[in-house]
Amino acid sequence: MLKGRRSPARRTRKDLEIKMIPVLIIGYGNPLRSDDGIGWCTAQALIGEWPAGQVRVEAAHQLLPEMADWLADAAHVFFIDACWNSVPGRIRSRIIHAEKARTASMTHHFTPEGLLADAWQLFHHCPEATLISIGGGTFDHGEGLSRPVEAVFPDLLVQIKKSVQKSLAKADCGAPLQHGASAKAVVAEKEKTHA
Repeated sequence: MLKGRRSPARRTRKDLEIKMIPVLIIGYGNPLRSDDGIGWCTAQALIGEWPAGQVRVEAAHQLLPEMADWLADAAHVFFIDACWNSVPGRIRSRIIHAEKARTASMTHHFTPEGLLADAWQLFHHCPEATLISIGGGTFDHGEGLSRPVEAVFPDLLVQIKKSVQKSLAKADCGAPLQHGASAKAVVAEKEKTHA
């Protein structure tokens, strides 16, 4: 379960000390629904691969509105998920952007683009974002991955590690907000001065 945080307007001094991390990885899906769990399994495999101050890895069963808070602390986010309308085992990576017209509905299904929009709306920061999707062969009840998805799993990990290294190299070259205060701290400070 995600720990709730205070709203941007009620941040404490300790909250303002949160620093921007270069990379956030969110692997999501239901590991009890066969290939739907590929994002979750991938995140589990990547936990501990990098120093905590450089890369934060989270495994989740689904995207939740609280995750917009995580995005506000990141310079680049990688979403990893299964795709039902693709060739089983096909790995696809694409840059994504915040939804343009975000509705305020709180449904049980959030998209990466919706979370990016929420992060912008709440914290005035939208990290660069990449969606890595893997074509699933089966989404039936079961804990194992299908053969095509299991076969590409090592390649998937290599591809993600290379992409993360590129993002970290970019952050080392002075990308905006990389070593400064997080976007949440900037928003809280602005709200404080306008109060």
